[in-house]
Amino acid sequence: MLEKAINELVVKSPVKVGKKSVAEEKVIAALKSHSEAERRRRERINAHLDTLRTLLPYREKVVQVEYKVEYEG
Repeated sequence: MLEKAINELVVKSPVKVGKKSVAEEKVIAALKSHSEAERRRRERINAHLDTLRTLLPYREKVVQVEYKVEYEG
């Protein structure tokens, strides 16, 4: 899917600099930047979840309770 996006953008701007076009280099840089930002976001979320896990008591199995609502009509 990402390769398709790169190819579409490269076709629109065929200015060549060395082996790669300027558009292709921009797309690759944007994808890399996005991937790094997403990785940092996941790490931050996981750190927050780890903090929450330390605050909650450990339970081997979480009991699910089902509530049934009966309507009188």
